This record gives sequence, structure tokens and C-alpha cells, in this order.
Amino acid sequence: MIARLQAEADAVLAAVEYLRSVPSADISRLGIAGRSLGGIVTLFAISRNRSFRAAVDTAGGLLVRSFSPALQAALRQAARAVTCLVLLMDAQNDRPRGDTDALRGEGRRGVTAPADHVSAVYAKKSRLARARE
Repeated sequence: MIARLQAEADAVLAAVEYLRSVPSADISRLGIAGRSLGGIVTLFAISRNRSFRAAVDTAGGLLVRSFSPALQAALRQAARAVTCLVLLMDAQNDRPRGDTDALRGEGRRGVTAPADHVSAVYAKKSRLARARE
């Protein structure tokens, strides 16, 4: 699994290299975002390339119910190499929170911001939309 996630990060980094050749691309303002396994790919990519100014990782690894010790170690190693700002978004009761736990485990400063929110990812209509009817 780690090899597959790193291969996905390779593809992201290839896109970064391509963007360097695009005159209209401002590489000094490069950001990245990923959700679930894409969040892990985001962490791996930002750990290997200092071009990123910011990253958003939403529920990185949420669907991986049991992290192998090797993946846990790879996440911690990647977390040590991160230099850009990272916004991590996880639900309070999500377990495991792979990327969040890895970054905090490496002594990174984290701020928990409680927020009321409505998730409409799988709903045909969000509660907010129904409330407005």
C-alpha cells in the first residue's frame, strides 16, 4: 500500500514539474489538497517537495481502518519532513486519524477548532437545504 501511495505522490510531483514549464503558473503560490487516501498522498507529496506553500488534508487515511506499523512509520517519517502550512480536517470521533496523529506525534503544533457543520457528502439534500424549505 505504501508503494502505491508513494507512486500517486510521484504523479503529483510530476505535475509540479510540468507546472514549472507553464509561463502563467505562479509556482510560488502552489497548494495541494487531498481527501481520505488522497490526504495521505498529499502528506507524502509535501514531505518530498518544498514547492508547496500550503496543503489541506481532509480525513487523511480515514478509510484505512487498521494502519500497518509500516504505514504508521511512513506517515511519521513524512510528517518530520513537512515544511509548509497544513490544514488538517478530521471529525472529532474519526479513528484512525492517520495524518493528523502522525503530524502531532512529531511535535508539530496543532490547533483544534471546534465547529458546527453540516456534512452533505452522501445526502440527497443537506439539513441546511431542508431547513430553508
